[in-house]
Amino acid sequence: MNTISDVYMGLVDSLTDCQLISVVSSVQNYSHEQTYKLAHEQVHVEGDPWDLWSRNFSLMPTNKLKLPSPVRIELEEAIGKFIVEGRLKTDHFASVLTANMVWEERQGLARPPRRSFTDKLLNYAMWFMIFYTIFSLFL
Repeated sequence: MNTISDVYMGLVDSLTDCQLISVVSSVQNYSHEQTYKLAHEQVHVEGDPWDLWSRNFSLMPTNKLKLPSPVRIELEEAIGKFIVEGRLKTDHFASVLTANMVWEERQGLARPPRRSFTDKLLNYAMWFMIFYTIFSLFL
């Protein structure tokens, strides 16, 4: 059975820093910039200005933008509070999920590869020959 801490750790570990900002922003109804600045103010860390840091802001799972560790921990704690308070809903993950699905689709991970008609025909012919051989030996 999963506890809240297991679900919480799995959830937070799977999010990039930009995705974390996006989820916290959607729960609080803030813009990404407001969440970024507020998190820095909360931990008294002076980071890059939003305009410089957000130049490559993307919700794709391959995004390499990194927040300072105290800021990320502050956002992770906010997610934990939202879970305990019951404010974290699946709707808050809509943009993150969409970005992950787009990335998986680009990588060809969303669906298995399609087989051609010739491959299917040869596969059926092979199985027919195997069963025909087995039945002909015993009949």
